[in-house]
Amino acid sequence: MEETEVVTDSSQAPESTPTETTTNQTPDATPESSDPAAPAAYQPNYSFKVMDKDHEIPEWARPTIKDAASEKQAREVFEKAFGLDHVKPKYESLKAQHDALMGEYKPIQKDLEILSTLISQNDVGGISAALGLTDEQIIKYALERIEYHQMPPEKKHAMDAQRQQTFNYYKTQQELNELKSQKANDDLNGTYNELMSAVQAPHIQSIAESFNARAGRPNAFEQAVIAHAQSHFALTKQDLSVPQAIESFVRTFGLQASQPTAQPGAPASATPGQRAATLPKSGSGTVSPVKPKVTNLADLRKLQQAAYESQ
Repeated sequence: MEETEVVTDSSQAPESTPTETTTNQTPDATPESSDPAAPAAYQPNYSFKVMDKDHEIPEWARPTIKDAASEKQAREVFEKAFGLDHVKPKYESLKAQHDALMGEYKPIQKDLEILSTLISQNDVGGISAALGLTDEQIIKYALERIEYHQMPPEKKHAMDAQRQQTFNYYKTQQELNELKSQKANDDLNGTYNELMSAVQAPHIQSIAESFNARAGRPNAFEQAVIAHAQSHFALTKQDLSVPQAIESFVRTFGLQASQPTAQPGAPASATPGQRAATLPKSGSGTVSPVKPKVTNLADLRKLQQAAYESQ
């Protein structure tokens, strides 16, 4: 009996082994369980801003964006490209100023070189001719120098002090003029930057874009506003602020956006840049509010002059 029980136990033991093996292999039969852990595809952001204006990376360039690094590179490229329209006019203005200054400086530099050569050779006649001095001026100065050397020391000291005071006065005046010129340039650059920002306002931007399209060049609206403000100062001796210059220019020439939109049934509202809100009043009351058709520059000047006279 004991041997039979042993055989029976040993015969049952192998039967449990396959069951345990099958149970342990069950988790390995589902390889699909690792798919949810796969990284998601990169979602780029195609939007960017230039001068507070929204833009998007063009469709043709989007396939090149594969990750954050390539997105950053693409954005930088298009920010620079779209920013050229704002930087280029300022560069051209600075270049024109530089060329004008160089045109004035070169003749002066040449004259100074000639004068330096004459002084080194002690050529008094050549120096007086280069400076445009007459014989009378040279003789008068020679007599003053003779008189100076015959003066007592205290009088010489007084004359030297007076001469130094006069020299300092002219030097101070020159420095003041340089400061005024520098301030004028700084004010001009600041005004131009303020103008570029003001044109980005929604009610002005559409008018500016329509004006630039008709003119066939970028920033034509800004240049026209500057010319208008300069003309206003020449006629009235009054400076206009940037908002005043824009409003006056738009009002004077009756500018509007190429495709104005309005909600049906909504009352017409007067916004800056709309002609109806700021039409100049006529003193006689017989002038039609409709401005004559402008066909050339002479018509523009007549229209502008009439607007100033009616205010």
